[in-house]
Amino acid sequence: MFELIVSEAIRQEYERALNEPRFGERYGLIRQDIEDFLELVDRTAVMVTPSRSLPIQVRDKTDEKVRAAALGGKADYLVSGDQDLLVLRDDPGLGQLKIVTVREFLDILRPLK
Repeated sequence: MFELIVSEAIRQEYERALNEPRFGERYGLIRQDIEDFLELVDRTAVMVTPSRSLPIQVRDKTDEKVRAAALGGKADYLVSGDQDLLVLRDDPGLGQLKIVTVREFLDILRPLK
């Protein structure tokens, strides 16, 4: 079993990004799709307080909120396709947190079926 964790900053970023016209055009989203997704996040995600202590630096400062939420929520996995996060995957400063791609995460989940 796994839980989606988000911080308030990430939740706000979801809403901001999904409401950009280019995002809707690229993925064919309509307003109802966006509202449904945000409602699902609000109902099912665990809201966490981001970690204030970030043991390693990221190349892209906008990714700090993602890493801070994962560390603050004591996540086992941070699932991302972002290369600025993936390059950190072997850093011992992450402790238990493993940064993986979606494919890698699905492979991890497969034996759990």
